[in-house]
Amino acid sequence: MKKGVILFVMLCLALSANAQRWTLWYGVAISDETGHQSGFKNAECHFSNFGLDYTWMVPKWDLTLGAGLNTKGGQYITNYAQLEANAAYRFIDTDSGFSLSALAGPYFGIKVSDGAMYAKPYSVGWQVGIQMIVFNHISLKVGYERALTIPAKGSRHGFDDIPHTIFIRLGDVF
Repeated sequence: MKKGVILFVMLCLALSANAQRWTLWYGVAISDETGHQSGFKNAECHFSNFGLDYTWMVPKWDLTLGAGLNTKGGQYITNYAQLEANAAYRFIDTDSGFSLSALAGPYFGIKVSDGAMYAKPYSVGWQVGIQMIVFNHISLKVGYERALTIPAKGSRHGFDDIPHTIFIRLGDVF
C-alpha cells in the first residue's frame, strides 16, 4: 500500500514539473437520446458537470487528458465518472494569450449513480468541439458528445436509444 501511495505522489510530482496546462472546469450539458425521437425534443439540462484536464502543448496542438463527473441522458439520466482524451488543433494562437482550437477524441465513463436501475455500468463514446482560451487563464469549451454504447439493458423503447449531449464548459487555466 505504501509503495502505491509513494508511486502515485511521485507520478503527480513528475506530471506537475512538466505540466503545460491544468484546467479546472464546470459545465452545463443538454442531453437527450436518439432513436424514437430526433434532435433534442425531450432534452434535459444538467448542471452537475465538473472536472480537471491536463494538457500537453506541442506546436499547433493541445493533447488533453481529463477526468470529471458528467451527467448524461434525457430519459435515462445517469451520472458518470468520465475519462476523456482529446487532440485539439490550434487555428489561432496569439502571444496575447488568445487561442482557438478544434478538438476531437474519445471518452470512457463508469456509472456512479442513475435514476434507472437497468442502466449499463459504463459509457463509451466520442466528442467534437471548439475551445477558446482567453488571457491564458479562462477556457471556454463548447462541443457535442455522442455515446457509442446503448445506456439501458432492455429499454422500453428498444435498443436504439443512444445518449447525445451538447456541452458548455467554463474553466480556470493554471
